[in-house]
Amino acid sequence: AANVTLAAGTGALFEVNAAGNGYTSIGLKVSSSSALASSTTTVNVSAATAPTAGQVLTATGASTATWQTAVDVLTAQQSLISYVHADLNTAHRDTIKAGFIPAWFNQQWGGGVNGYELVDAATGTPYKFESATGYVEPQGDYGTIGNAAAATYRSMGFKVSSTQSIPAVWLRLFKTGNPTNNLGVFIYSDTAGAPNALIANGTATAISGKAFESGDVNGAMVRFTFATPPALTAGTQYHIVCKSSGAVDASNYWNWVRGTANKYPFGYNNVGDATPTWTPSTTFGNCFLVEAPTTTQTFQSGGIFGDGKAVFYEGSPLNQSNQRRADLADLKGLTPNNMTLLLRGTAHTKDKTIADMTYGLDHDRVVVRCAVTTGFPVLTVYDSAGTARTVTGTTDISSGDHDVAVLVTTAGCSLWVDGASQGTPIVATITFDTLFAQGQIGSLWIGGGFALAPTWSGSSISSFTGLPSTLGWTYAGVATEANAFSVSGSKLYQNKSGYTALQDGYYNKTTAGLSNANGYNIAMKLRNVSCTNTSQQASSCIDIYDGAKRSVINTSEYFIQPFSAAYFSTYLQADLKTADIVSHLIFKGSDGYQFLNGKLIGDYTGLITGATATNELHIGDISTTSGENADVVHSYWKYYTTAALLPQATAGSLSEWAIWTGDKTSILATLWNSGSPISVKQFCGLGVNWKRGDDGAWVHRAMQRGITSAPSLSTSTVLTKEMEAFVIGDTVEIGCNDSQLNNTVGAGHWNYAYLDGALMTPYSFSLAQIAGYSLNITTPKLPFKSYFGMHKAEGRAVIGSGVGSSRDTSRSFIAEGRN
Repeated sequence: AANVTLAAGTGALFEVNAAGNGYTSIGLKVSSSSALASSTTTVNVSAATAPTAGQVLTATGASTATWQTAVDVLTAQQSLISYVHADLNTAHRDTIKAGFIPAWFNQQWGGGVNGYELVDAATGTPYKFESATGYVEPQGDYGTIGNAAAATYRSMGFKVSSTQSIPAVWLRLFKTGNPTNNLGVFIYSDTAGAPNALIANGTATAISGKAFESGDVNGAMVRFTFATPPALTAGTQYHIVCKSSGAVDASNYWNWVRGTANKYPFGYNNVGDATPTWTPSTTFGNCFLVEAPTTTQTFQSGGIFGDGKAVFYEGSPLNQSNQRRADLADLKGLTPNNMTLLLRGTAHTKDKTIADMTYGLDHDRVVVRCAVTTGFPVLTVYDSAGTARTVTGTTDISSGDHDVAVLVTTAGCSLWVDGASQGTPIVATITFDTLFAQGQIGSLWIGGGFALAPTWSGSSISSFTGLPSTLGWTYAGVATEANAFSVSGSKLYQNKSGYTALQDGYYNKTTAGLSNANGYNIAMKLRNVSCTNTSQQASSCIDIYDGAKRSVINTSEYFIQPFSAAYFSTYLQADLKTADIVSHLIFKGSDGYQFLNGKLIGDYTGLITGATATNELHIGDISTTSGENADVVHSYWKYYTTAALLPQATAGSLSEWAIWTGDKTSILATLWNSGSPISVKQFCGLGVNWKRGDDGAWVHRAMQRGITSAPSLSTSTVLTKEMEAFVIGDTVEIGCNDSQLNNTVGAGHWNYAYLDGALMTPYSFSLAQIAGYSLNITTPKLPFKSYFGMHKAEGRAVIGSGVGSSRDTSRSFIAEGRN
């Protein structure tokens, strides 16, 4: 016999590693709040029910127990690929450690990133919060506040994407000297790009100069709160304004850390004198975050277990929502064609998506939704050929607490609610794209995703049964169509050998019917096999005219370049060479999103500005620039013109989700526990489950490889192109490897690692020994300690003299956030 003492609300599992015929009883001392009511209970195990090796004993009543053999809970660390049961105090950390990052996590301009956990430098208090907008790229520069009459005021412009009342703003600041005055922070309206007037409730609680850090030019984030949260209107220009409460003091003042090459699209720095008369500096962006309302935070108290719940909400069109996403490749071992997914939640919104495992919108996809009228759960599985198979439940999950689970295998799929199978399971062979089935491509969205696949417009091409010119499209360009394009195996081949250096050749559809006002979607599947160009220049393009705005998406082997009048110099790194990719584009008004294999890679909010009166699509090689020809394999071109098919989220809550490889439906009833749910963590005996890195440690990792640009280096420190990333953790490891050229013998080369704009040491140094020869410089991959939260990691370089450059494919970068 063995005795185990349990705390309130806990349970125990006992494993027998060998035949246990000699065991007769297990005594459990249980608290009064436990499911086992008596203070001491003996669970008898007779010889007839003696366990065998590997079985697990689960106490189910005051004096009974069962031995379980099929649930495989003791290998849960391997089979439980991702799991979240949020605790109120560690909810953000638990989610990140489970391998999920915010669905709208993007690096285009550094703002709008959900899930911050920052320490207020003025009080030392940590806060978890969602960001409505912001700019977080310090570059070792700052603007002064209150040191001279000309700098009495300083401001930063911003917009929010949904109408909301904000509780606080965060500013990255430090002080010079020791100002005895307070620093005031205000929200102003706009006039011609400069602050105009204080808005209602726009005065934050001022903070004494004594509370600020001194001398550190990197600054620290300080939280300014509003007694009554001011109401901000979506898409309206506002300004965060700072001013000292006292007179100008040349020895004691504040400094607002900023970026010198402002990438924030919705505002810039202004400095004001005592009047104030404002002087703009559009190339500077001050570092700030706007904290979203507490009612829309991802993590709040309550939920089924009374601890933490993940709350998802529906925002305005083109809003940055609160779903969580993980690339399937990051969920080691997960295969969509052999998995069980459990979603435990409350009051899901009708006609909204709860979970979405997606590669394409109408193929290679598993989506769980809440039905529009009945509130019943609906499972829809799209195979690689686009065949949709649907199972509909019979329980209304739009109110109350429920467990919704799905099983998907190569032999079919089924839907489970509260531990019981519902609807009619599908028994059929389900075939996915090989890489999707292996869990190498695609994304998993928890708490949201896209609506079901749309009805594509009439001239969309799902399979190339002939050249597009025979399928309703028109061929244009100089290259001969028969040379430039061919069809084989239902795919369209764009042949670079069919073009001369300056020729173009493409297809257009002049009656696309795209509506700029209503919005539209475009989906393409392609592979950029090889390019003749050696830079990021376009090899295959989609040129979009919607009657009001024009945008171009250029692709090459490792880059995607969005092009419009306001947004033409950013290159998004993506591997289009190794395998087919699905690119999903959404446009509406001046806004656009680009998804790659279900992952947001481009946020073009407010950046589509090129005007046009034309309404058509151009696809192929639309450029006559020398060296931009390529071999490209096109699998389909599809467009939906009715409205913008935006990501959506259930407004209900999710308190827990779990993903297993294989069929784990046998334990669903046990987890539901007749309406008194048992957590997966409790059932499997697991602690907090992180995402495990290749080295066995739990990490959040970002890597850059396949870099093809060769930027010039100078005697001023420059950010080496593509060697930058955001990572989450309280310790960040950064490794930079660079091969560099110089035309001067004896010229010094330095390779640096930067964290949140600050230089990390040690760094690497080398001398050019032979003019024109390359030298390899590796910055040691060392841990740098910081606070737990999101950090910007960068690789930078500088040369002492001469003319130098960083060599394209020889460059690599890795950053890891650890906790």
